[in-house]
Amino acid sequence: MRTKRRSFVFWLSLLLYGLVLTCVLLYFRFPADKVEGYLTEKVSSLSHGAAVNIGKCGYAFPAELRCDQLSIGEREKKEEMVVLENMTISPVASGFGLKYTITGEISGGTFLTVAEFSPFKKTVKLSGLELTSMDLSRSEFVKKSLQRDIRGLLDFHGSMVVSLAEAGLVEQEGKLSVREGDFALRQQILLVERLQLAPMNVNVSYKKGVLQLRDGSLRGNQLVVDFDGELNTKDAMADWAMALKGSITPAQEYVAANPQVQRVVKRLQRQFTGNSLPYVVSGSLGVPRFRFGSQ
Repeated sequence: MRTKRRSFVFWLSLLLYGLVLTCVLLYFRFPADKVEGYLTEKVSSLSHGAAVNIGKCGYAFPAELRCDQLSIGEREKKEEMVVLENMTISPVASGFGLKYTITGEISGGTFLTVAEFSPFKKTVKLSGLELTSMDLSRSEFVKKSLQRDIRGLLDFHGSMVVSLAEAGLVEQEGKLSVREGDFALRQQILLVERLQLAPMNVNVSYKKGVLQLRDGSLRGNQLVVDFDGELNTKDAMADWAMALKGSITPAQEYVAANPQVQRVVKRLQRQFTGNSLPYVVSGSLGVPRFRFGSQ
């Protein structure tokens, strides 16, 4: 039977589950030599085929826990999906053992958050989550999942709620940015083959499997793009259904330097009576369908 390729959200949720469980076990003096086996068993019970690896962990005065690495991936394919490094975990004094400050590194970037456990809801809320300068080009999993080359530094500021019972993302809200990057398009847009992210900004929220994108903007030397819409998430990131719409404004310098583009843009501007060209995107992340128009 063919194994489904899990999404980045799925693996990140499992890793967050593993991270917060590690916090609890080590903070309450669970024997360090038994943590990896226990954690692997718990995560594997939620996802058959998951492999968890914990690096060296130790205590620092007065009540700080440090781990050099925590990773998770598919056991059969021997792929590391998400890796956290150089983590520091410390309890919040007023949290009664249920609230922790966590810092660390991911794909060349850094992260900071406060994790608060809710034993009755079996959830963990990550508030004040700051992810800075995550290098997308260093994540082979993201490239394989999106089935295309993508580069850039990702920043995220917001919060999320993770279910400990199901190791799944319950809610997420925040602002996502990608700068100093670009990604390959499945089909050319006005002869553009790689869309620049210099930068891209969008407000995101996630609930019940739907990722909402609001007030999105993307700036590049060739195109200026605005967008809104949603992604219906599935196990494999490439299969996420897309429903996006917005407008594209070609840069005057780019149009002037490309006669073929100039002819197409003039025709579209007459058709849509304006400099900004409306568009819609349907299909999936792996196989998107782009066309100019408002419906």
